[in-house]
Amino acid sequence: MVEGLKPDFKTTADFRKDNAKALKNVFKEFVLFCHKMGLISMRLLALDGTKLRGQNGHREVYRRDKLSEIERAVGQGLARYFEETEELDRRQDLEGILIRREKVVELTKKIKTLRRKQEKVNAAKEFLETHPEESIYLGNDPDSRLQKDKGLVQIGYNGQNVVEAKNKLIVAVDVSSQQTDKRLLGAMVERTIELKNELGIEEKSEMVAVLATSTRPMYWPTSRVRRYG
Repeated sequence: MVEGLKPDFKTTADFRKDNAKALKNVFKEFVLFCHKMGLISMRLLALDGTKLRGQNGHREVYRRDKLSEIERAVGQGLARYFEETEELDRRQDLEGILIRREKVVELTKKIKTLRRKQEKVNAAKEFLETHPEESIYLGNDPDSRLQKDKGLVQIGYNGQNVVEAKNKLIVAVDVSSQQTDKRLLGAMVERTIELKNELGIEEKSEMVAVLATSTRPMYWPTSRVRRYG
């Protein structure tokens, strides 16, 4: 259909971002189609979250209490490389020493790397100044957050999925930077109610939410958000 084209991840991400509304409508129509075909009943729904890895390595984590130290190190590194560059120019102009091209390329690359780092430090300072409740800034993926998963901490997102029990088909999804599933339960229940209303699905539903911090599932009727038991 695409004649063998293989778009890279950024092209795919941009397409998803630029066509978010259209993709959401396609997803709704697919759920409605599955309901009309009897593939889903919407009577019993399961909700759970999964941690999704972001595009931010641990080296690009800028902590509020370490930001001044990073900024100072970047400034010292730039000063050192600029001084080395000036020394090479001086030796070439005054002493006639031919400087190897590889050396110039290496220094230029190091300076560009530190300048990019400096830009991220400046962005981190601006972000932390305007968001006093935050303690870190993530340079490559600012929307992601530190997520705890099975005793480990990774940088990423919390993906929420509502699955219909009959054929294990996904009927509602969301992605959040919120760490805990429990804080997202209400929003996902409301999202499911909204989806049912938009599609005209009248069956009564019961939702089972499995929490990592709970010893037993939590149950809600999607017509009212309350806990059973």
